[in-house]
Amino acid sequence: LRLLLLAQNRAGYGNLSALITLARRRSRKGEYRLLRSDFETAGVIAGCSGAVPDCLALWVAEPGASTEDGRWLAQRFPARAWLAVGLHCGA
Repeated sequence: LRLLLLAQNRAGYGNLSALITLARRRSRKGEYRLLRSDFETAGVIAGCSGAVPDCLALWVAEPGASTEDGRWLAQRFPARAWLAVGLHCGA
């Protein structure tokens, strides 16, 4: 699942920074690793419903992506989940 998170405000920037810190601490230098469960706890820690409060989620869906991934994302980011489309010209 490829995901792009955008902070909507200062609080969102703090929430996103905390998630990035978690992802970096879990991995080797220069790498990031997030689990789906990280999105479950992010909203609980901040006292909000949904994952990573005050952030928008853009799903960069690959060809053949599962609709279940889209449903999961929509449940975690109510009214804040969007589908991203990339245009690639050439290799």
